[in-house]
Amino acid sequence: CLAAGRAISLPALSRATAERALWVAATYAQVRTQFSLPIGRFEAVADHVAHLAATALTLRAAQALAVGAVDKG
Repeated sequence: CLAAGRAISLPALSRATAERALWVAATYAQVRTQFSLPIGRFEAVADHVAHLAATALTLRAAQALAVGAVDKG
């Protein structure tokens, strides 16, 4: 069924996109320096990366919930 396929693919795509954004942001925060420090050491940047991590974790749970619901019918 088309709805079941979308119930699996949309959360999976959202999760993958969030995890990739987290990876890019965390890597950039480690590489980019300001005042001879990686910008990831600054509180504002660390807070944004942590928010991305929380969002990725939430999307992982939403995907698991959606797949479980489709599996149960």
